[in-house]
Amino acid sequence: MIKKNKIFKDNYCNKNLFVYSILFTMLFVILFILMKLNISTKLDVVINLFFVSIQTNFLVSLFLIITELGSSIFVGIVSIFVAIYLYVNKSFKALKIFISAIVIELGVVYILKHLISRIRPFNTLKTLFSFPSGHAAISIVFLGFISWFFWNKNKFVSYTMWVLILLIGISRLVLNMHWFTDVLAGYAIGLAILSFCVFFYNNYF
Repeated sequence: MIKKNKIFKDNYCNKNLFVYSILFTMLFVILFILMKLNISTKLDVVINLFFVSIQTNFLVSLFLIITELGSSIFVGIVSIFVAIYLYVNKSFKALKIFISAIVIELGVVYILKHLISRIRPFNTLKTLFSFPSGHAAISIVFLGFISWFFWNKNKFVSYTMWVLILLIGISRLVLNMHWFTDVLAGYAIGLAILSFCVFFYNNYF
């Protein structure tokens, strides 16, 4: 047990994580300002049109599957199993971090979407607002946590999680559900939340 705690501490108890959480929050604010001032609009449209231009039936079908890895239903179901795994293995601090990060992300992204009220790309049927991308944010919190937790145990799992995070972000562009800056902002706010939760619980609990 002592060894397990030490490994966990070596991975997570890093005060630089607080700095990272601040930097990622600042990145989110910068992206918000660029979006609000329409500075990023041209880049968003160019990237959006590029992904629309490369759409094929195969790509759409493939990324419809990939994007579900960041859906609330998938994350909700798998989170139950992750929580059970952490509890059974007596990783109680990790369990607190995991649950807190998920709950905070869902609340923060929901509030931000409705406060900012950015309209999604022009030919999507989705009605919920666009900025930041909830799929990008939850993929960072959910899969990013798994990557960190397994860093000293299974590098293949850790690296695979980050590949999936990248693919989920790309899926939102291929399917024309989000603007490019929506996805970047989702990644930024997800990293800020996860970094802060890991820092907070490892230094104060």
